[in-house]
Amino acid sequence: MKIAMLGAGALGCAIGAALTEGGHETWLIARSPSHVGAMCRDGLQVDDTSGSRRVRVRATTQADDVGVADLVIVLVKSFHTDAAMRGAQGLIGPDTLVLSLQNGLGHEDILADVVGRERVLAGKTYVGGVRRGDAHIESGVAGKLTFIGELDGRITPRVQAIADIAVFVFSNEDGAELRHHSLTLLRRAKLRPSSAGPSASHGLRAMCGPSSAVRKRTW
Repeated sequence: MKIAMLGAGALGCAIGAALTEGGHETWLIARSPSHVGAMCRDGLQVDDTSGSRRVRVRATTQADDVGVADLVIVLVKSFHTDAAMRGAQGLIGPDTLVLSLQNGLGHEDILADVVGRERVLAGKTYVGGVRRGDAHIESGVAGKLTFIGELDGRITPRVQAIADIAVFVFSNEDGAELRHHSLTLLRRAKLRPSSAGPSASHGLRAMCGPSSAVRKRTW
């Protein structure tokens, strides 16, 4: 699965690193050229309960560098949601899904206005992260619950497909309501690291992936 993390602060990097280690093509989209540049140069240093390691990640300051994604996970600050999504239209293809894991309420409605309600999923995560510096995070992924679901409460094959990606482990407990007390969640999920080994700010534009580049910003 090709996944774009729209917002690669501490939490976006923590989840993105776990997805990368799970074998998914995962892009970290961050505003800071120095943060992205350090990830491209040195990898992402992840400190967690198992120790410290560097994860080779794909990172960019520009969503257009990524191309169409299967899943966009939105983790920008609430007040950046509209602008970030409007600036990331290059991520959206015919079958792209957009999942908000942001804190608070109302993000799904903002995203629906930009990409269409039919694409939007809601979620809540208890995964934690602390940014220690450029390309360096403390990650609290293992054993933490993440909830995902359709806006209308249905359990659909597309939500199941996301739930089945390698970095999710599930319990058999029933779901609960999340969004305005009307969203039935698919199930409780725990993110774990696998054993397998808004896109703008002032300044330079940075990107690393199959090929690396540092270029002037266009936005």
